[in-house]
Amino acid sequence: MRSDHRNRLIIPGGTAPAGFRLPLLILAVAFAVRLVYVLGLRGTPPGELLLIDSETYDRLARALLGGGIEGEEAYAVNVLYPYFLAGVYAVAGGAKIAVLVAQAMLDSLTCVLIFLAATRLAGRATALVCAGIAVLYAPLVAYSGAILTPTLVTFLAALALFLLVIYQERPSWRTALAGGAVIGLATLGRGNHLLLVPLCGVFFFLAAGSRKTALRHWGALALGALLVIAPFNLRNYLVARQWVPVAANYAAFYIGHNPEATGLYAMPSFTESARFDSEVWGTRDAVARKLGRPVTLAESSRYLLMEGVRYAAAHPLEELRLAARKFHFFWNRTEPPTNLSYYFAREFSPLLRGLPLDFGIVGPFVLLGLWLSRREPRRFVLLWIFVAVNLLTALLFFVSAEYRLPMLPAAIVLAGYALVRLVRAVRTRPSPGMPVALAVLAAAALFVNIRPPILQRQSLLRVDYLNFGRLYLDRGEHERARFLFGRSLAIDPNYALAYESLAELSRREGDDSAALQYAQRAWQLGASSAQGARTPEAEDDAPLAPAPAGPAGPSPLQDRILELGALYKAGRWSEAREGFQALLGDAWAHGDTALAIQMQNNVGLCYFKIGDLARAEEAFCRIIDLSPGYVKAYNNLGLVREARGRTAEAAEAYEAVLERQPGNVVARRALSRLRGAPGTSPR
Repeated sequence: MRSDHRNRLIIPGGTAPAGFRLPLLILAVAFAVRLVYVLGLRGTPPGELLLIDSETYDRLARALLGGGIEGEEAYAVNVLYPYFLAGVYAVAGGAKIAVLVAQAMLDSLTCVLIFLAATRLAGRATALVCAGIAVLYAPLVAYSGAILTPTLVTFLAALALFLLVIYQERPSWRTALAGGAVIGLATLGRGNHLLLVPLCGVFFFLAAGSRKTALRHWGALALGALLVIAPFNLRNYLVARQWVPVAANYAAFYIGHNPEATGLYAMPSFTESARFDSEVWGTRDAVARKLGRPVTLAESSRYLLMEGVRYAAAHPLEELRLAARKFHFFWNRTEPPTNLSYYFAREFSPLLRGLPLDFGIVGPFVLLGLWLSRREPRRFVLLWIFVAVNLLTALLFFVSAEYRLPMLPAAIVLAGYALVRLVRAVRTRPSPGMPVALAVLAAAALFVNIRPPILQRQSLLRVDYLNFGRLYLDRGEHERARFLFGRSLAIDPNYALAYESLAELSRREGDDSAALQYAQRAWQLGASSAQGARTPEAEDDAPLAPAPAGPAGPSPLQDRILELGALYKAGRWSEAREGFQALLGDAWAHGDTALAIQMQNNVGLCYFKIGDLARAEEAFCRIIDLSPGYVKAYNNLGLVREARGRTAEAAEAYEAVLERQPGNVVARRALSRLRGAPGTSPR
């Protein structure tokens, strides 16, 4: 049965692209820019080291080439990117640079697809502007040089958009089916793209010409997506014996809806680190401890999803405030990282720093484009849908640069459309709506470029320098590690973890004196930061250090405390306890109450680690009797009482902290854990 084309959309001023010269020129220029960027990263930290998810994707891709991914790892992450990597590795002999060159080409094709879609929707002039924006948009270029999903997912989003624009011109079930298949691939790259299937219902009813045709073609789109996704769903079922939609990472919903949620990616208190084994398996084990039984990764994700839903339902006002914050963060110029930071990549690429366009410039025109297109729904509804999918993702989960990037194919077309409309209006006589449009643009520019403090911190790079320094340290490249730790401290001279890393580097080099001084500084800063900004897992893992060394260097007492701290960190808790106990006696004998309290706290920590919870509780209660304002003792007392199953008394201890120090993150997180959020037993 033939489709009804009589009511197909005719775009005023829009023409189908004639010939291949312009698309090939755009492809060549875009590829040249990206190739220069990718090759320029060689020998730099972001160009040669794999951080967090990058390391996981690389490992899974090599596992696929070596025989396959076993067990629950098959659905621990979105599956498409490891298969893409494995394919490139198979052709290129495992060379990572081949992946980056392939991504540079994919990103260049994205620029071409944006040009072709814009030509059909808004004409050649707008399309050329859109192509220029895409070629020179710095964050888009940045991700082509990272072993991460955004480049591949954004290309698939652009391809799906282009196919549906073709459908809009000439409706056909074959085009709808092809568009659905590409959406299915994009969903395997990031599950949120499945939202395109239901939302595109509006598009089909506006573009298909009749209700019957719309339903049939909408069904073809859904079928195309299902045919791609179903084999992986089946594989997940065979592994887990339960249905897992694409991947089990929908537990990320909890990150966006819990008492600690900020609107950005922030690890929950029960997750030890962002490493794959900690974030995935560690979280699963934390849920298992909470439920008192072993759970699969799928069960853990479902539990966390429901915890997030329950929190959202119980805190509607907080959810509204959080949604408003996410909305602002999504439209902000900041590129919040979840893996590699765009701002860190800029540090090592003059080309990236020189590219003129970012979201601070393009974002206001996207918002203006949404405003100007509001009266032409049949023409622009497809762009609105692609923008809405990414915005909904941010509101449902959290805001990150990687979540926002696949919006660009649609967003750039809207931005180009707005810019051309504005220029044409200025060159001719101003239209009655011009003052309103300029006001909208000004308001949008202000909205996009105001950065609250939490977003300003996203571009500070102390953590990035530290993380990459640790990777160099693990590789034995000490000088490069030292340089990066130094850069981290140049950003924040009081960053305890950087001093701790320098201490470890010095120990590996055999410089015990320098190691002691760095460790002392790290412990001192760690002890002071524990009063408000430390993570719960660090609270009981950091014996208090002595005061800073004087000009003559560490004293024998300071050396002894550092030695005992090293025993504690090495897990030799009984030996450390005996030493701290001896120093406690000496402190009381000399009337040094401050030192005695510190040593009593360390003794309590050692008892806690050994498992003698009664003596640990006694030690912390004794400190509170001596110094009621010593909040660290209340936090540690709460941990001990949690471990003993006395949660009501543990909550009282944490509440006592907040009475004395309302901003204490450790106590706030602990109370959230006790009030129903999944947590871990104290370690």
